[in-house]
Amino acid sequence: MNRKYKEIDALLEDLNRANDAHFSWLIKIVRLAANPRLNTDDLTRPDAYTHCRLNHWLTPMLARNRTDERYLLDIQASHREMHVRCGELVAALHTASDATQEFEAFEGAVLGFTHSMRNYRNYLLARRSSYDLLTGLPMRRTLYEAFEHVRSDSPHAKRYLMLMDIDRFKQVNDTFGHLFGDAVLSTFAQRLERAIRSCDFVCRYGGEEFIVLYCADSDTAATQAAERIRNAFADSCFQIDGESLPVTATLGVTQIYQQDTLRSALARADAALYYGKNANRNCTVFSNQQGELRKIESDTAMKSE
Repeated sequence: MNRKYKEIDALLEDLNRANDAHFSWLIKIVRLAANPRLNTDDLTRPDAYTHCRLNHWLTPMLARNRTDERYLLDIQASHREMHVRCGELVAALHTASDATQEFEAFEGAVLGFTHSMRNYRNYLLARRSSYDLLTGLPMRRTLYEAFEHVRSDSPHAKRYLMLMDIDRFKQVNDTFGHLFGDAVLSTFAQRLERAIRSCDFVCRYGGEEFIVLYCADSDTAATQAAERIRNAFADSCFQIDGESLPVTATLGVTQIYQQDTLRSALARADAALYYGKNANRNCTVFSNQQGELRKIESDTAMKSE
C-alpha cells in the first residue's frame, strides 16, 4: 500500500488518540469542580500545553515542509489557547470566585480546538478518497497539486516528469482476464513504489499508465534513474496466481521547465512515450524543451553511472 495512504491512516489514528486524551483531561476538570482540593499542577502551569501528548506530536510535524501545514498551525494555536483558558478556569475554581466568565472562555477555546481538529480530519479524509483502491496510489486528480508542490518545494533543483505505460497490458487482460490484470496493476504499483525514493511523487494516471515526479541533478541523471526503474521490471517476472509473467514498461521522460504547466510537460512526456511504444517498447525516451526525442540506450546509461 502507498506510503502516503498509510501516513493518512496513521494521522487519523493520531487525531483519535489526541481526542481521547483530551476527553480524559476534561473529565479531570469536571472532578475538580466537585472537589477543589484535587492536585491540578498539570492543568495550571503556564506551559501545560507543551507537556501534552498532542504537542509532542505536532512539534516534529511542523518542523517539516508539509502541504497540510496550515491545518497543523490552526491546531497548534487552538490547542495552546485551550490549555491557557483551562489554567484560568482552574485558578478561578480554586479561589471559589464566580467562574462564569472563565467557563465561557474555556468553552469557546474547546470549541475552537475541536473545530480545528475536525477541519484537519476532513482534509485527511478527502485526501484519502483521492487514492486508488486497487493500487493504493494517488489518483490523477492529485497530480495538479503535486506538480505545483514539487516546483515550489525544490526551487533550485531540476524537476522531471516520468510517464510510464505497461507494455501490451490489453493482451494480459484478454489472455488471463481482468482480475489477473488487476493483480498485475497492483503488483506493478508495489514494485514501482519500492523503485523510487520516498521524496518522489507517484500516481496512477489512468488505466495502465503511471506518473512519477522527481528531482535529478541533470538530464543524464534523470534518464539513468528512469532506466533503473524500467530495468527493475524488465529483469524479473511477476509471479501471480501460479503464473510467471514477464512485465515491461515504456517510459517517457522530460524536464519540468520554469514556464511549464502540467499540460505542457505532460504533452512532451506523452510524445516521448508514444515514440517508445513505436520503437519496440520496453525503453526510455527523453524529450527536451524543444520536443526533440532521444531513445536512451540502456548500456550507455548504465556505464555512465
